[in-house]
Amino acid sequence: LHLVGAPEAGGSSVWLSGPEKLDSQILAQSLTEDSVLIEPGGVFFEDPPQPCPFFRLGYGSIADTLIDRGIRLIDAKCLELSAR
Repeated sequence: LHLVGAPEAGGSSVWLSGPEKLDSQILAQSLTEDSVLIEPGGVFFEDPPQPCPFFRLGYGSIADTLIDRGIRLIDAKCLELSAR
């Protein structure tokens, strides 16, 4: 995972990029099984890359104790899906 955008002060979300082959829409669907929610990035582009590896991750309403586990789940799922 690569951090591709975050506010300099304040904010409640960050933009991440998974591996090139990753489709963030499929990632979002598969993460719901683990109760992890992300926003696929394709809808934020006029002409999104295909597949679109970018996604937004909100953290404003998540308990600090759950963030590490969620990031690990996202990373594992990115690796799994990009290996297909």
